Amino acid sequence: MDAMRDVAHRLHLPTTFVKFLIVGGWGFMISQFVLFLIYDADVFRFLLSKHTEVDFGLGIKHPDILLLIGSIISVEAAIVFQFNAHERWTFWDRRRSDWAPLRFFKFNISSTWNSMVIWPQHKQDAALAE
Repeated sequence: MDAMRDVAHRLHLPTTFVKFLIVGGWGFMISQFVLFLIYDADVFRFLLSKHTEVDFGLGIKHPDILLLIGSIISVEAAIVFQFNAHERWTFWDRRRSDWAPLRFFKFNISSTWNSMVIWPQHKQDAALAE
């Protein structure tokens, strides 16, 4: 903990900002690890196979339902971790007036929204690269 404070002080960064970056990095790693377990490792292979297309109706199809399910679960795992880490470590000293489940709901909605906004842009960039 002291080493992080020393680095933040040398770089003239607030300690809270450094903690925020660390939690974000761990959240990304957790998301990638959970997605790997669900999609690439053979741990959950009994659920579905890769590249199983699903039709949601109204012309909405997804070419890989296992990837969709794995992405949803991995993003949610990262959101749960990040909320708890921010509550208990990054912003532990701040007063909170809201009820914890309500704060989690707000954090979950905003984080999920960010994931949905980023995903189509990534898909569009991949289509342009082809």
